[in-house]
Amino acid sequence: MDQQSYLTQLDMLFTQYFKSILTKTPDNELKYRIQGFIQAGETLSIISRNQSTQIMEDAHLQVFGESIDERKSKKRAFKEALKARDESYFEMPAYERLND
Repeated sequence: MDQQSYLTQLDMLFTQYFKSILTKTPDNELKYRIQGFIQAGETLSIISRNQSTQIMEDAHLQVFGESIDERKSKKRAFKEALKARDESYFEMPAYERLND
């Protein structure tokens, strides 16, 4: 497998994994396969950690329409509102809340 084929395959795996999360059926087997695939690529000097992180970010953006950090921030705000019983957070329409 040449480097370009490897990168294409890794992107496909990340995209498939994030789509499984989007449909609320996370595929843990696929997650572990991706981890092994990256480890093998690093061992064979096909890919660096920075490259794999960038491919993961790109696939996440493609599937969810937002970066990993943006999504984490929104999830954190949601959990904090639940914990604090901040009903004003939920009075805002979801399309506005999600676009902030």
